[in-house]
Amino acid sequence: MKTGFKRILAAVAMLFGSALLLASVRAQSSFTHSNSPIPNSVTALSVATGGTLNLLAPLAATSCPEIAAADGDTRNDDGSGGRIHNYAERDCDDRTSGSGEVDTDRDGSCRNITVDSIARISVGEVDERGHCDTDEGTRSDLELLLFKRLPFAENAYVATWNSSKGPVRVAGLLIGGSMQFVP
Repeated sequence: MKTGFKRILAAVAMLFGSALLLASVRAQSSFTHSNSPIPNSVTALSVATGGTLNLLAPLAATSCPEIAAADGDTRNDDGSGGRIHNYAERDCDDRTSGSGEVDTDRDGSCRNITVDSIARISVGEVDERGHCDTDEGTRSDLELLLFKRLPFAENAYVATWNSSKGPVRVAGLLIGGSMQFVP
């Protein structure tokens, strides 16, 4: 009885082993394994064509400096035109600096911009906050949103500040200029 059981077990093992040897195995094309609990020089493995494993190097926690820049003529949503010149930077010590101006044909201007903060909303969106001098010669709070890519437009912006007539909101597209975010 024992020899019969051993023969059946051996036959099942041979069938299972043959199935493993003869089977075609392929890796999932989009599989990535992260190795975050154990610090080393490899943070993840990615499966490439043909099942080859690629080692993915670690990324820095933050990249610095962070820069947002926009320069060029504008076509605003109210039909007016203007010009924007802006440069903002947050360095590796988390200090923010910057300068620039927003001029419009219709709503005046916001010049001598000083940037107090810069925040990356997403890969293509930046929110800057600071102060500027209005046409009336007063210092005003400023918020400048820069959008590198929107679904139907590139290089869009929204600027808001206060004037003696009330809040000013200017939105439009950068025409014939450039917008750059680093990183």
